[in-house]
Amino acid sequence: MSKKQFFLTLLLAVISGFLGGTLSVWLLLPPSVLAQDKPQKVIEAERFVVMDEDGRTRAILGVVENTAGLMLHDQNGKTRIFLSVEDSPRLQFSDQNGNSAVLLTADGEPILTLYNANGTVGSSLQPAALGFSGDKEEESGVLLSMSEDGPLLSFNDSQNQSRLVLSVVKDSPIISLYDANQTLRFILATQPIGSTGIRAASSLFLLDEEGNVVWSAP
Repeated sequence: MSKKQFFLTLLLAVISGFLGGTLSVWLLLPPSVLAQDKPQKVIEAERFVVMDEDGRTRAILGVVENTAGLMLHDQNGKTRIFLSVEDSPRLQFSDQNGNSAVLLTADGEPILTLYNANGTVGSSLQPAALGFSGDKEEESGVLLSMSEDGPLLSFNDSQNQSRLVLSVVKDSPIISLYDANQTLRFILATQPIGSTGIRAASSLFLLDEEGNVVWSAP
């Protein structure tokens, strides 16, 4: 055998041994061992906590009392943003004292609520409705809404009961006043209303506590 044939035979033997050993490893090792070489694509945990360099908790992602949520904290430990999902999604922004400042919910329809500095509802926005309230719970509020009959502007008392209502029904404006018992006491309209017998011309009606007309013009 020549020297050239000897080196060629030796090279083929080395290559065959290498390939044979590699294939035997893949064929003989169980799949679970081979799978460990692959990167994990799923990580399972009940809660993830992100901390800053000073050891303060800045973010929490997890499930608490069957509610999945994401909480972001400021450097003082106050929760400033809270995103949660239970029966419906909920996104809440809080001020530096931890009081609700903005709340966005979507239970059937989206509702945006803005809070005053003392935590009371300042205004709310939802499809076809916009409401405003005072800084204190006992203060009155205003509601602007759109219904099938037309636009409506309501001035409410501290119990959130309508006391003065401006509305447009069938392209005609109507002013209505209600007492504390929600009884209609005053109507100024430019169209007929069957329940009060308002005539086709512009009419003014005063009603008693039972809802009966006591005076009208014309």
